[in-house]
Amino acid sequence: MKRNDTKGYTLIELIIVLAILSAMLLMASLRADLGTAALRSEAQSVISAMRYTRQLNVNGELSQRFRIIAEDGILYYCVQSRTSPVKTYIKTRLDSSIIVQKKASADADFDSYPVLAQYTVVNKGINYNFFESYFSENAAKGDGTLLLESADSKLMYKITVVPTSGRIYMYEIKR
Repeated sequence: MKRNDTKGYTLIELIIVLAILSAMLLMASLRADLGTAALRSEAQSVISAMRYTRQLNVNGELSQRFRIIAEDGILYYCVQSRTSPVKTYIKTRLDSSIIVQKKASADADFDSYPVLAQYTVVNKGINYNFFESYFSENAAKGDGTLLLESADSKLMYKITVVPTSGRIYMYEIKR
């Protein structure tokens, strides 16, 4: 009697292994996309708050400002009045995985941004104003460019407030 002792894998075993590998690759790619989606969502929220500030000022309330502040080790972006007592319209916590940077000028060249940009350093017990921008009817004053990046993503979002017109632009930068 001849024994069929060939060593190898059956077709069903190969299909099961390929299905498991495909599922693992899918989960890894979805995780990377979640970091990008969270960063984009946060950038859109910041721009929305900036535009809300600009709209308040255009409608006659010329004492409104957009700020990114650090309070008790947490970053917030907010829309506040510049008068006393300070009235806060919006105050939203920034995602802790997002790194915020700023530049004073709104130039288009960001090849050397790590050297020129100022990063947020959030320390518990120290409250400070990191970024501030306020608008008049046809201009903006304050800090010029804000950079949002995430360690989970290979993208960076550059938010620029044009001083002469008060317009707000968002650019996607791939690293």
